[in-house]
Amino acid sequence: MIGKDTMTDYTLITGASSGIGEAFAVIAAREGRNVIITARRKERLETLAQRLDSEGAGEVHVIAADLAVPEDRERLWAEATAFGTIDIFVNNAGLGTHGPFAENDWDREAQSIDVNVTALTWLMKQAVSHMSDKPRGRILNVASVASFLPGPNMAVYHATKAYVLSLSEAVAEELGGTGISVTALCPGATESEFQDGADMQDVTFIKNQKLPSSMGVARDGWSGMKAGTRVVLPGAMNKISAMSGRLLPRFLTLKATKYAMSKDNGDTAMKRARSAADQAGEQAREAAGQARAQAKETAETVRKKAAGFKAQVLDPDSDFANTMRKKASEWRTRAHIRGESATSGLSPDAQATTTGANNGEGTHEMDQKQAEQMRSGDGFVAALDQSGGSTPKALRLYGIEEDQYSSEDQMFDMIHDMRARIVKAPAFTGEKVIGAILFEMTMDREFEGKPAAAYLWEDKGVVPFLKCDKGLEDEANGVQLMKPMGDLDGLLTRAKSKGMFGTKMRSFINAANAEGIAANAAQQFEIGKQILGHGLMPILEPEVNIKISDKAEAEKILRDEIMKQLDAMDREVMLKLSLPSEDGFYSDVIAHKNVMRVVALSGGYSREEANDLLARNPGMTASFSRALTEGLSAQQSDDEFNAMIASTIDSIYRASIT
Repeated sequence: MIGKDTMTDYTLITGASSGIGEAFAVIAAREGRNVIITARRKERLETLAQRLDSEGAGEVHVIAADLAVPEDRERLWAEATAFGTIDIFVNNAGLGTHGPFAENDWDREAQSIDVNVTALTWLMKQAVSHMSDKPRGRILNVASVASFLPGPNMAVYHATKAYVLSLSEAVAEELGGTGISVTALCPGATESEFQDGADMQDVTFIKNQKLPSSMGVARDGWSGMKAGTRVVLPGAMNKISAMSGRLLPRFLTLKATKYAMSKDNGDTAMKRARSAADQAGEQAREAAGQARAQAKETAETVRKKAAGFKAQVLDPDSDFANTMRKKASEWRTRAHIRGESATSGLSPDAQATTTGANNGEGTHEMDQKQAEQMRSGDGFVAALDQSGGSTPKALRLYGIEEDQYSSEDQMFDMIHDMRARIVKAPAFTGEKVIGAILFEMTMDREFEGKPAAAYLWEDKGVVPFLKCDKGLEDEANGVQLMKPMGDLDGLLTRAKSKGMFGTKMRSFINAANAEGIAANAAQQFEIGKQILGHGLMPILEPEVNIKISDKAEAEKILRDEIMKQLDAMDREVMLKLSLPSEDGFYSDVIAHKNVMRVVALSGGYSREEANDLLARNPGMTASFSRALTEGLSAQQSDDEFNAMIASTIDSIYRASIT
């Protein structure tokens, strides 16, 4: 748990006096966060504040406000931001009124619109502007499963929640890649006071089911928010309801919703529902017949057009064939020019390494949940990719001397045992460790009887990467380029099949030599394109030696070369860079539209030094190797080991999110 004096950011939660909002506040407190809670009922907030303090929160601040009142929401935002930076904003407050639209009181409906739409939008806009300064932050808007379909007997409420979902998804897309994520949580009816406030106690579907707990719903929403998931639907029934709202005929879902939301007794409601279903079924059969006839007619038209197109394609003298031959010639010429320019600064061996960079298997889909976690998840990337050359030193630091193993196989077994001990530790989860880089041999092994990549993602929520380089060439022009990688396409195909999300490859810079650094960056990006062609995310690591006297100048040259390469890209990459001599030095790289994330290597600094430097570079997160394993020992008991790795993970996590 994070101590009370370690956090400088704040979590702001609206509608926090009960239900899901209260549960969110408890979750934040248990993470040791500074929490600002707001709602209309000050006495309830003060009682909750005492609980949050006992749950381990940092600072707890209470701001009583009625979000339906413009002056109150303006005051709320001013007071909240006066405490510090809002890095998590939970837009939870919401109101609803049950009953026929024509009969419901207008003042209550207007209040629902003011809170669910106007206040939510205004506060979200303030949050986006506020978070853009870093840029980093998370916004969680509480929508509803009601977002997915109109709701007779709660027409205004359903309409407002449809607005919340639409707004959230649109803004999430606008902010993609900026470091700010937007998540819409879409729960169904939940154990809370909402039903009483909306006069829903006797509604049929609520009476006839056991409602999920607010804490369970909040946990799902919080986890989804931390992972950067755009829409979270907690529970199987809510997923089915949402799917039905989008796939089934509108008239059918409207009738079903109408009777589910009625206050008739159970028998009457069921009879009406069955009658509605019978009627809807007959209409559906009629509509299906019309659709089949139309589809048959459309298919015949398509067949005729396809036959004509086929004739053009097969005729070698047709205008179509001549045009395609001309375009193919142009494409080959452009590809040749691009290939020459990209490798012109490399040595012959390095040029050989890049051969086939455009010969991948074509564009493959990346796992979008993993991509969102890497793009905007809070946490760091663990580097567990010690190669054969660095393994003896890693084992020695772990307390295993070279005379304790007699073969390379034994050595690799021992380093695998160390890695397994790390990843199996209770603290090693996606809550703070969002990714892990593995050595090739580790990818081919298992943790707890499961393939390594599957264990990391499915059991731990950690995105797996593969170290794919084969070491460094001898130094030339002040840099060490990567050695040829042999059958890289084969390795990438195997990595994809084993569930790896991406790769990492390292080159080295020993001097501020412009020619050498340009060649270094060019090689990284060229091979990165080959990796992207296999549907894998490349982490490009042109490391700058932290001990050289001209480190700052080398970093300036490298940054300029990276920006040139990024401007020429049309897809995202990740970068792993040395901690810079100047605080915030890589901010332009971090903000570039073609950068998924920038991580930092420890590069020879102690963990304490690396964490301190990292905390001074907003937007960079850690990808430490030696600093991660510092203090771990083969001689420690499991309790001692787990306590040590938990403390290490926590310190690196805090530095990564500062």
